[in-house]
Amino acid sequence: MNLFCKAVSRPVFWTVLLALAVSAVLATISIKRHYNLESDEDLAMFDQMLWNVRNGKGLVTTLSGEADLLFKHHFFGEHVSPILYLLAWPAGLTRGPAAMLILQALVFGLSAIPLARWAGRLFGNLWAGLAAAIFWLLMPNLWLATLYDWHMEALEPLFIFAFILALYRGSKTAWLWAILYAACKEDAPVYLAFVAAIFGWISGRRRLGFAIAGAAVCYALLAWFVIGPACSPSGKHMLVSRAVTPFLCGGWWPWIKIVFFDATRWTALSGHLLSFGFLPLFGGFALLPAAVSVGAAWFSVSLYQYKIMMHYPFTVYPLLMLSAVWGASFFIGRIDAVPVKSFAGLSKVFWRRLFQALFSLAPLIGLLIFWPLSLESIKKRIGTGGKNWAKTDEIFDKLPKDGRWAGLLQLVPHCARRDNITVIMSPMDADWLVVKLHGRPYTFSENEYRRWLTGLLGQESSYGVYCMVNSTVAVLKRFYITDANPKALSELLWVMEEDDVLHNAGKAVQDNEALNGRSWSSSGGERGFVWWGGYRNLPPGKYRAKFRLRTTAGGNHPVARLDVTEEGGKSVRGEMEICGDTGKYVWKIVEVNLSGTGKAECRCFKTGRGTLLIDRVEWEPIDGIQMDNNLAARFFGE
Repeated sequence: MNLFCKAVSRPVFWTVLLALAVSAVLATISIKRHYNLESDEDLAMFDQMLWNVRNGKGLVTTLSGEADLLFKHHFFGEHVSPILYLLAWPAGLTRGPAAMLILQALVFGLSAIPLARWAGRLFGNLWAGLAAAIFWLLMPNLWLATLYDWHMEALEPLFIFAFILALYRGSKTAWLWAILYAACKEDAPVYLAFVAAIFGWISGRRRLGFAIAGAAVCYALLAWFVIGPACSPSGKHMLVSRAVTPFLCGGWWPWIKIVFFDATRWTALSGHLLSFGFLPLFGGFALLPAAVSVGAAWFSVSLYQYKIMMHYPFTVYPLLMLSAVWGASFFIGRIDAVPVKSFAGLSKVFWRRLFQALFSLAPLIGLLIFWPLSLESIKKRIGTGGKNWAKTDEIFDKLPKDGRWAGLLQLVPHCARRDNITVIMSPMDADWLVVKLHGRPYTFSENEYRRWLTGLLGQESSYGVYCMVNSTVAVLKRFYITDANPKALSELLWVMEEDDVLHNAGKAVQDNEALNGRSWSSSGGERGFVWWGGYRNLPPGKYRAKFRLRTTAGGNHPVARLDVTEEGGKSVRGEMEICGDTGKYVWKIVEVNLSGTGKAECRCFKTGRGTLLIDRVEWEPIDGIQMDNNLAARFFGE
């Protein structure tokens, strides 16, 4: 190991080690997130496109991040990204999109290596390059971007940093990296033109820089005005409606107010600059490429784009990093250029070290400020887990590929490798429907969704349950036998898990003893409703409300109170107090007579010290109430 460190130099060794470590962490989290059903339509869209490329069908998709683009179209109509053709084969190494998630994490981690080499070259110190790499790899917004599905922009940092390093060396490989960077997206050659021209001038590689800049401008014009429109059914860019224009804003003055006086845009930009310790502002002309990329996002109506959230940091942050590193090295270099040994009574060495400390301290402050602010968002991206979904992609891979498919937003990434699939945004018909029996659907009203699904699983439905995954995900096929429908309907109507209800206290935790692998936990002296909502418009009659829970508390002290109510909590029909230590999960049953006034719910209120875990509540009609179609239609209240 020591001989290897000496051979490659210790800073380079630690840079590579750190890059691989961060890549491994982010890849693991990304895959875990995917198999926790936390992926969205962007991952599904790219997985479908690359599957189509591997099968000789071209870069076409029936999915999109825009609701009005859910039809079959060539992706170049949205974004001109030839780089996707190169990614088709590696994306097919796994049954689902896991290979894509690993690749995204890997290229982000590896981007730190050329950055560190270039920064070390500027500072004349490889350890300074390592410091730049550490800062880059620990930026929380880049972690959030890596953990947000999959996007071709994730490749841009590696390509632009490798291009800069090759440009400074005067290597012809700069052309290769420039081509790869420009191929990521139609706006990339615009930024490349500025980077090549400015840094070519700064580095003394003007001929090479200007040649690449000129080629980038030509390709940008081709992508924007020829390739993109030619691949769009409307003859113009499909996402042109995102641009903030005077026509869209109702005139020039409203446009000026939105563009120049919108506080949210300025607040977001200030936050991004603060995360860099405001070092990019010291870059002078080197700030121009980043300013152009920020301007491109600024003129968007998309909140996520103009605030540079989600995957947009992959485009903007590398350019800000170039400006920050060059600005810091420029100021430190000016100290060495001063012909005197000291000034203001202090040695040149002192001033150099002072500036080095300041330029190191500024981004460190940014990290210390933004990591606590971003930690909760990163935790949400990771998810809590639950049932074992590891074989979900394998199950869907074995299902037929033909016919028209539609799936919920969280489920489409697991079955995207099909010719014709769309996201269920509202009740719809398709040959195949992929739905959840538990949890909120996100894409439209939960009650509307559940009433629609109840009808699909009813006795007179034209859909039959083809298969189920973990008793939670059901695949419905039109004109299929309905033998399994009652079981799915029972899960939908009578069973509630932690993501079907609301919580005012506690948090979701992984729990191997829970039926769904996840429970809702409240501990210590915390008090409040740990379980409420999930209203049901149940007909009058006798019911058992069955709470599956576990408590850990000393003695026989009260821990929680269970109750069953109607009218949204106004009328209590039955209650029970939970005391002491149950030792393991037990069913606590509250028998009630419901009057049929609607909005029935089962609640659990933490009242005392100790730990409470609850993972499921089930309704059980004692009198064998049958769910006819009329009752099912009003089962879920507004």
